[in-house]
Amino acid sequence: MTNTIKKGVLKINQTQLIENKSDYSSGGSIYLQNNNLVMQNSILASNQAQIGGGIYYGQVMPDFLIDLQKGNKNNNTFKDNLANIYGQNFGSTLRSVFVNLENIKIPKNSLKLYENKVIFIKKIKSGDSINFEQIQLLDEENNPIRSIDVNSTNFQLLSSDVQSLVQQISVSVQWNQENKQIQCDGQLQTKQFINGGFNLNVQIFYKPISELVLKIVSNSFSSLIDSNGNIVVNQGQIELILNIELEQCSIGQIFKQYGSSIACETCPDGKYSLSLNDQECRQCPDSAVQCIGSNIQLKNGYWREDENTDNIIYCSFNPQSCQPQISTSKFYCIEGHKGPICYQCDTYGEIWGIFKKIYFLKSKLI
Repeated sequence: MTNTIKKGVLKINQTQLIENKSDYSSGGSIYLQNNNLVMQNSILASNQAQIGGGIYYGQVMPDFLIDLQKGNKNNNTFKDNLANIYGQNFGSTLRSVFVNLENIKIPKNSLKLYENKVIFIKKIKSGDSINFEQIQLLDEENNPIRSIDVNSTNFQLLSSDVQSLVQQISVSVQWNQENKQIQCDGQLQTKQFINGGFNLNVQIFYKPISELVLKIVSNSFSSLIDSNGNIVVNQGQIELILNIELEQCSIGQIFKQYGSSIACETCPDGKYSLSLNDQECRQCPDSAVQCIGSNIQLKNGYWREDENTDNIIYCSFNPQSCQPQISTSKFYCIEGHKGPICYQCDTYGEIWGIFKKIYFLKSKLI
């Protein structure tokens, strides 16, 4: 003979459940574990608990909640219930991961957008970092966790089931581990709840002009069934999918082997690169004040045709006309001068405008 445990059914009708408290545990008014609840014509208001301010349930999602999800309130009223951790009216497992786009910090000129609940990050390079701030885990009412502080004195007063549940909550970054070219470094997992959420940062290594998928995932949660035994919430982790589009390295960067990956490495201070074909960064020339990335800051007295060449020429005819270190210079020339090694006068104001044209015309008359 096999012993079986049948699910109980609690039926509530025309009842007011108001201002009940469970200060150190779950379910301010009702706590359900593997039991069903049929609720009609009732009020659930101003109750308080750590999880599930009004009602906490585990294993079985009550019939009244399934009806509520379908838009049928059964003439019930739910209001002003409060959960200190999560689940204002109803508490059970957490349901989704969310992060505001403003809290995703990416390199300048990169793009980020939400589309069909997927985050797309574009124009980012292999070797770049992404910082995620205030990652939120949402309950079934789409409200985030309000507070977690496992190190506080008050936390030690909570019931063992609440402590156990909270201590398991975590977020982490996952990717396709079978692709050995994809590597991620940084703060990839945390249980620390700071300023309303969780923080992660990931430095991505793969290869230029490619795509990969990252996931921000939670710890694993138990499944939930309805009163007929059908699964309504699957067991496992909740996740947020991120589609990452890696672009070509920029001028000023070189391809750097990083394990099985290829990263875009920016030339450091004192070096530069003006071609993607460069295998190493080049040493800053004596004719420059500073070099970094693709930038070569020339010394006064020197000129080059444009920023895409390192063919630097000394202005032997008149070094004073070549003043690239002066912020007001244009094309490395002082006001009124133009052309190769700033040799020509801008008589017709092509570069410096009508006022310089008048100035030079007057100079000629004098």
